Amino acid sequence: MREISIVLVIHLSLASSLSPPIATNNLLVECISLFYSASYKEDCSKNLDFLSTDLSAQRKTFTSGKSCVLKITKSKCTSSDYQYLSANYDKIVNDITTKPKDESNCYLPFYMYNMFKCASMMESVADQTSMLSTIKTINDTRMIKAIDQCNDVKVCMAPSCYAFESERQIVATACKSIEMQNTGFMFCLKKIGREKPDLSNYKCIGNYDFSMTTSEMFTTKKWCTKWIMRKICGNRAVTNFQKYAAITVKALELSDD
Repeated sequence: MREISIVLVIHLSLASSLSPPIATNNLLVECISLFYSASYKEDCSKNLDFLSTDLSAQRKTFTSGKSCVLKITKSKCTSSDYQYLSANYDKIVNDITTKPKDESNCYLPFYMYNMFKCASMMESVADQTSMLSTIKTINDTRMIKAIDQCNDVKVCMAPSCYAFESERQIVATACKSIEMQNTGFMFCLKKIGREKPDLSNYKCIGNYDFSMTTSEMFTTKKWCTKWIMRKICGNRAVTNFQKYAAITVKALELSDD
């Protein structure tokens, strides 16, 4: 059965809207972007949350993890950017972790740097989604982690400087899709896709190919789908069926855009 795509709603055309022009005046936006993108993948940062949405906690992480930051940026950034960061580390950390009083100027260092934090948080969530389809139990710790991190992305993107409302809605749909992976509804769809039961006795299907997850399953054929899911997986599979059917249709529409 075709898996509902979650990565797609994370990796839409956010780069052009989240990424400001590379600025001069010693704003290391390109270097900080490269750092954030690598920060959750490097060994030295395994126990360091550089992507925290808690600015106080993030400041502490940048302070205690300075050697890790410099190690990553030395390999990722230009020599001149690395040298500037090394010499002005405390100032850059202050720019990254101190929210300005002026919330209207999106080109202030704080907003420019933190745009890339949001983007890297999205990458981190997207990187995890490939394993969600392999999880076979509800409330698996990996699933809960992905749900929590996606909600952190929503918090990060809340300021108007970081994204258009349409993009925030896309990410909201992504998070709902991830949360849905932790329900009887989704586990039943996975079971049907994995076991491919004989559905020939369900006349409501007609000539429809139930082996593919499409919008039709949750629109014109949704009552047939609900009936089949209840018969195969029990009542737990159809709890909040209307809600999850609508989320599924929305996610599939985004995958086709």
